[in-house]
This record gives sequence, structure tokens and C-alpha cells, in this order.
Amino acid sequence: NDTKNALNKMLYGTGLVIDYSGGDHSLGATYESLYVGVGGNIVVTLATSASDFTFVNVASGQMLPIQITHVKQSGTTATNMIAMKA
Repeated sequence: NDTKNALNKMLYGTGLVIDYSGGDHSLGATYESLYVGVGGNIVVTLATSASDFTFVNVASGQMLPIQITHVKQSGTTATNMIAMKA
């Protein structure tokens, strides 16, 4: 059932706290969403293009539905982030 499969993809079971204090944070896998605790700019590597993109002025408490493999330290000002995947 396509609807059930689509809904299951929106439910996350694994979370990874982003810690880029020692440099870029490689997630080790593709994560489907990024929760932002304290807003700001976020530089990430998108999974399908392997390119870095900057999301500017992301609000606190926002969940970005993006597939990512890395969160970059340089240019990222947001904090308290958690990467989520099914």
C-alpha cells in the first residue's frame, strides 16, 4: 500500500546528535531529516548530489526534510541539531 509506505518514511527511529566541535561531522550514512534546536545557518552535504549547500537563517525548532551525509563546521551557526533516519 503506497500510502502506508509513504507514511512509514516520515517516521524516524534513529537519531544522531550533531557534534562538529572537532570539525565536519560525517554521519556515516544517509539521514533523511535534520532537527534544528537553535536556529542559524547550516552547511550540509546533500546525499544525492554529494554537493554542499547552505541553508540560511533556519528557525529554531525546525525539522528540515533533507537527505544528508555531513554537517559542515565552517559556516554553520545553528546548534543543538539531531540528524534523523528511519
